[in-house]
Amino acid sequence: MASYTTLKALFQSGEVSVYYAGRTDSDIYATGVALMENAIPHLLGGFRKRNGTHFFGSLHNSFIRPIELYTSYKSYAIQADASKFYVFDSDDPSTVLCECSHSYGTDIESIQYRANKGVLYIVHHKHAVQKLEITESGGVYTATLSTITFVSDSDPDRCITFSGTGNYPSAICFKGGRLFLGATDNHLITTYGSRTPSNGQDRYNDFTLYDTNWNYQRTSDTTVDPNKTYYAYVTERYVQTTDTTVDNTKIYYTKSGNAYSRVIPVGTEDPQALNWYECQYLTTGIYEQVTPGGSENPAAQTWYEYVSTVEVTNSHAIELEENDMYGTKILWYVVQNRLICGNNRSIFMDTGAAATPEGFDLSVVLNTGTTPVQAKVFKNYVCLVGQTGKSLHIMVWDEDSEGYVTIDMSKNSPHLLRAGIKDFDIVVDPIPTAWIVTNSGELLSCAYDTSTGLAAWSKHPRTCGKYVGITVAGENHNRIFLTVKDGEYYHGEYLDITDHEAIDDAFYVDCGEIIENVTAQTTFTLNSALEGHDVVALGDNGVMPVKTVENNKVTYDTPVKKLVVGLPIITKVHTFSPEIPANGTSQGKFRNIKNILVRLYESYGGKLGQTVEAAEPILLRRYGAYSYGDPITLVSEDIDIDINSKNTRDGSVYIIHEEPVPFNLLSLITKYEVREA
Repeated sequence: MASYTTLKALFQSGEVSVYYAGRTDSDIYATGVALMENAIPHLLGGFRKRNGTHFFGSLHNSFIRPIELYTSYKSYAIQADASKFYVFDSDDPSTVLCECSHSYGTDIESIQYRANKGVLYIVHHKHAVQKLEITESGGVYTATLSTITFVSDSDPDRCITFSGTGNYPSAICFKGGRLFLGATDNHLITTYGSRTPSNGQDRYNDFTLYDTNWNYQRTSDTTVDPNKTYYAYVTERYVQTTDTTVDNTKIYYTKSGNAYSRVIPVGTEDPQALNWYECQYLTTGIYEQVTPGGSENPAAQTWYEYVSTVEVTNSHAIELEENDMYGTKILWYVVQNRLICGNNRSIFMDTGAAATPEGFDLSVVLNTGTTPVQAKVFKNYVCLVGQTGKSLHIMVWDEDSEGYVTIDMSKNSPHLLRAGIKDFDIVVDPIPTAWIVTNSGELLSCAYDTSTGLAAWSKHPRTCGKYVGITVAGENHNRIFLTVKDGEYYHGEYLDITDHEAIDDAFYVDCGEIIENVTAQTTFTLNSALEGHDVVALGDNGVMPVKTVENNKVTYDTPVKKLVVGLPIITKVHTFSPEIPANGTSQGKFRNIKNILVRLYESYGGKLGQTVEAAEPILLRRYGAYSYGDPITLVSEDIDIDINSKNTRDGSVYIIHEEPVPFNLLSLITKYEVREA
């Protein structure tokens, strides 16, 4: 048997499709693995154990949807159930700051929302448009949900009011000082943009399409139209005199029909009693109503009519029906330099010109359909769910073609999305990563390297419970808020993603918490979501024995001051059988694994083997006797593991890590004996 040594240092493709098991010619075979659970692959190589989730509150026993709202002074995480919004401080979500009722019911699952200037605007095709505002005074927070009353007019065609069944919008976005709404049940493919701001005031509730101006125009009628009201423009006006005796300095008139005739006073008449008039000259002239008497020619008589003209300016509201959508409903809007919208056939964007009633237009940029799951924007990219809900795409602006191109992030790992994407959000730092909740309650992650197009997928299963909602919040937009359903009850957790944690800061438990006391103790009261479950813990930087929570309490033999406790996170990675240039190929040949050198960085614990059952410990406390609770020291070095496997055609290995401590694997150096015959 010939001896060979292989190096596995690249895990940056994460878990890829099983079909790559036959593609030793592909780079994905070398950089991917057959299974990656609760691990985050480093795009530079290696992988690490996923950080744990912090419990922050039990919620009501109905569907919960997490929402983010960022104001100028604070970031909020909002949990919404079928009747209320619950507001938490994203940076310290230990208590509910405030709450308010709503009437969405189970429709809360499918609302769409956008935040602008610290206000959350919410739409749903069965409900009126609403806004959620959070205010603070003297440390007291108030959440106010109010319905937007849109500007209306006596002319129903002039102002869009989005009121009544069938006229509620279901897509929303902000761009260029306008609020864009659209996709009502009555107008599936129509986009509306509000009026632009005026005098520094937003006009998000003003969808006035045009203004009506009234003025007098010379009539073109050659005969009297009985359906019209005519006017004459006059510079002199006759008014009944107020004189009780004749004033010799004035000229008096009498009226017969519409004509005025001069009166010559005879003596002591009373002009007022005789209905005499006097002529007053006007400096600007006025329009007076004319009562036609017969077959007059209004044009010849210099008559006028009161007519309206429509004025549309660049600041007026926009109404665009995009016929290229072929009747397929607009599902969402998002802004990334341009307004982008998606339906289940294609992706559209505006032309890039200033959004005006005359110049606004949408055009197809991608023939990639989508689902109603809201697209997300990060840096210069747009991330969206494919039309079947079983793929995830990134739209990237291409300078050469001056358009967007799409990259299917899930093409190498389609099996992970078979259940379909329920919701997702993006963590930008330290590496842009999409965190996804599927319809089956799984949590997935996909880190994306925009410079190489590399997508690194991983699954994040729990030991109990299912994920039902996700959003990213926090001042740095890197805290993931999750809603978990365990049995019939829901609770909230958040996940902070960091590159590395020292043992003093280690938090590698799910639904976990940190309990600190001035004096050491053995009994601890835990959060209600852990009741009845087995928990692992780190006590004063030492691994504690597994305990079952009873009456919300656990008791240890060793007293500790600081306890990090929660559900265990089991990290599991299964590699592909490596390709060895053994007289052609080593694939299909019998081999023995003699030894594996594991290169670690700031790690402790773990197991490795050809099967899960036969896995050997990688790193335990090696000096002196060890008891639970003794502080551990993280190690950065190469560790030899003797495998001595029997003859097998499979050269793959499992790496397993169950301890609540950091684990960073940089590479595997494996020694094989391959039977050449």
